[in-house]
Amino acid sequence: MTKEFLCKDDILTPLLKRTKTLLVKNFNLKLIGNNSEIYCPDKLDLKNLTSMIGTGGTLSIIFAVSYEDKILEELVKIFMNGEKIDKEEFEELKESVASEIANTIIGNSLHFFPNKGRGVTITPPITITKAKSISKYKGSKIATSNIVTNFGEMTINTIGPRLLFVKKFNFKE
Repeated sequence: MTKEFLCKDDILTPLLKRTKTLLVKNFNLKLIGNNSEIYCPDKLDLKNLTSMIGTGGTLSIIFAVSYEDKILEELVKIFMNGEKIDKEEFEELKESVASEIANTIIGNSLHFFPNKGRGVTITPPITITKAKSISKYKGSKIATSNIVTNFGEMTINTIGPRLLFVKKFNFKE
């Protein structure tokens, strides 16, 4: 495949599929509406908590998952399997679970990337809270897709070189 096919078909589609599978099959959440539409905004509006992972080697992008509080709180409860958690620990667990889910999504997607992900390196996840937005540099592009569940919304985002995002994919600007 050439670089012009990488972003949508070979990167975003597997990320979205793996995310949906994880939410539905592993966490028993229900998807609501169209959860596959991809947008390319100039600025990425973030939710309250966002986990980011960078890739390098044969694919250089930043992958970010941004969570509304309600869905992340539900995911923490699922991870903790009903165990009682005090408020302070719950906040720490939100960050940990957010990073773990982002790591799982990208890890489970690698096999579906070009060349089965060979040569792609992954950084450890970082989590940021209460950030408002990420603006792109002129040589980069952002692609995002909202996933709406019965417990709220999360967004799957990639930020990378403009060459990976070509107009012929009919991205909504």
